[in-house]
Amino acid sequence: MPQDHVSIPKFIEKGFSKEEKVFCYNLELNKTYKTDVSRFGTQRDYYDEHVEKDILANGIEHEFSCLYNAITNTTNVDIIVKEVTNNEKLVSQFFSFMFMRAKQTLADINKNSITSQFLGNLSHSDLIRMQLDMKIDPLTMIGEEYRTIPVINFTSVLFINNSLGFGISVNSNKKFSFFIPLNERIGLLICGKSQCNNDDLYYIHPTDNNGADRLNKVITRTELEYGKWFIFASQEKLIDVYKEYIKSFDK
Repeated sequence: MPQDHVSIPKFIEKGFSKEEKVFCYNLELNKTYKTDVSRFGTQRDYYDEHVEKDILANGIEHEFSCLYNAITNTTNVDIIVKEVTNNEKLVSQFFSFMFMRAKQTLADINKNSITSQFLGNLSHSDLIRMQLDMKIDPLTMIGEEYRTIPVINFTSVLFINNSLGFGISVNSNKKFSFFIPLNERIGLLICGKSQCNNDDLYYIHPTDNNGADRLNKVITRTELEYGKWFIFASQEKLIDVYKEYIKSFDK
């Protein structure tokens, strides 16, 4: 029986691995362990075959993986910026599916939907099929026209990731932005144009460890509040840092 990746695709998980192994901190179990990218974040037969193969693996995941490879297989900043700029619609579509694949999204819809009161709860496969047809855009939470900016990490603090594959941040003006780590060195920031209104800003590069650390904390806190499953990285010492950050909220 196949093991389906519930939320984050395997090709992104590999970007945070060493020899396809990662260190994972499971929030439910309060346990850190080393595991294989083909096994963690999976559940047996989670999606039905049509959804897993046709809509996800051979559909949106395949389309985005082509962009992913173009971005992550080069060190040329101009190429990265060009690929992201030319494929903002694809990034938006991929993020929308990532958001709908979150278990908490499904739980919230089943809890708050009037339809579920009469017809029963949706399965996650039902929700993904609906997303394909209705093209719901969770990025409307930003509240304005948005743009996608590459984030290139030159610091000694590597990016980590979580079970969702993204982080959510809200600034002092209650404006949403979203961060999608692609691998340890590259991510994508999606934000409203009023938050990044400098037309000359083509990419962001944290200049010190604090910048990368802040983004990792966004990933960690989003997992704590919304994913509630795991964070992962190629280095155990990174997991130890953000495990302590999670525990700081219990004090």
